Order: sequence, then structure tokens, then C-alpha cells
Amino acid sequence: MKYFRLSLAAMLLLTTLVPITLVALINASNFWASFAFTTALCTLLFAVSSTIYRRDSRRAFWVGFSIFGISYFLITFGPWFDNDRSPEFLSSRLVPYLHSKVRRLLPPDPGQSIIRLKASGQITHNGNVVKAEQIPSILEQTANAQDVLLLIDTNYETSFPESYNPDLFRSAKSALLSAVEGKVSQRDIRSTTPFEIPLKKDFERTFHSLLIVYSGLLGGLIGRYLYLTSK
Repeated sequence: MKYFRLSLAAMLLLTTLVPITLVALINASNFWASFAFTTALCTLLFAVSSTIYRRDSRRAFWVGFSIFGISYFLITFGPWFDNDRSPEFLSSRLVPYLHSKVRRLLPPDPGQSIIRLKASGQITHNGNVVKAEQIPSILEQTANAQDVLLLIDTNYETSFPESYNPDLFRSAKSALLSAVEGKVSQRDIRSTTPFEIPLKKDFERTFHSLLIVYSGLLGGLIGRYLYLTSK
């Protein structure tokens, strides 16, 4: 185990990298995808330079980092990546699962009554399933119509592909809009969802970019171990 001992600087790096990874994945966006990709690319360039100017075990670490990191980079971001022909890595299979787990619920305004039409065609009021026929009575019980917010999922193709039912959705949407007509202003009808859900493409690119760095770190440890045990 002595070959895998981490220095204080390495431990500080990991304690910084892990929270950044979680933040980047939960808030995956075009910005975070670009940030993660740029960071990974700069890290690889630094690793390649270090293989030239470092010596002994440090050089072995950066050689391993470069081999693992560049290999993962070429496989996931090569010309076959955009055409969905990337090899079936375990990491690629993890993307759909992890993407479905990063939906962060946005807190509603205090006292606000939320009526939501889900991609599946289901209608809920403050999280409870209701029917379109019940909406008028729900609105009557609301003292101030401005406290009512109607949310309609529209990003179902990218965020809810497994639950989207086009026929039920269209039917429920028509019934819901008829029920709230004249009772809820257009400015309170939003084509959105109470969840912040990153686009799968942004999440996937952020995830793979971060894994380039982690793959490099794994390769670096293996390279350092092989160097130390070969003496």
C-alpha cells in the first residue's frame, strides 16, 4: 500500500475535485460541459509536458496519466462519439441512469399553488394527482388567482423520454387549458417543469470530460506503481 500513498497536495486536490464534479453534474449545462472539456484538455496538455520535464516516479505518474487520459479522450470524443458509435463502456451505460437522478426540485414561492401537467399526461396539484374536472373547484378555493402557477412539461423528448405519452399528454393539455381558461392569466402559464433537468447531451459531455481527468489519475497511480515495483 505504500506505493499508493497520497501526498497532502494530492489529498487537497481530490477534496477540491470531488465537490466540483458533483456541482458540474447536478448543474450540467452548455457552460459546465465547455468548462469540464477545457479543464480536461488543459490537464492533458500539462500531463504531456510533464512527461518530458519530470523525472523518476513523477514522470512515471504523468506518463500513466497521459496514456489513460488521452485514450479515454480519443474514444469518447472521437468522430464516432457524435454518431452514437462509441464503444459500450460501463461509463456510457451509466450516463442514462445518472442523468435520471440529477433532477433538482425547484422550491415554489411560499404559499403558491402549483398545477402541473406531466409529460405522461398526469395532472397534479401541489404533488397530488387530480383530474382536469377538479381544477375549477381547486381554483375557487384559492383566495388569490395570482398565487396559482400552471406548469406544462415541454422538454419531455430530452428529459422524460421514458414517460412521454403523446396522446394522453395532448388530451390532458387540452382539458387542462379549458378548465383554467379565464381563471389563470397567460403570464402564470409556463411551458416548463418544476425540476431543473440538464439536457442529456450537456450531462453526457460534462460526465465524460470529468472522467478524462479521473481516468488520468488512475493511470498515473498505475504508472507510478509499476515504476516503483520495477526497481
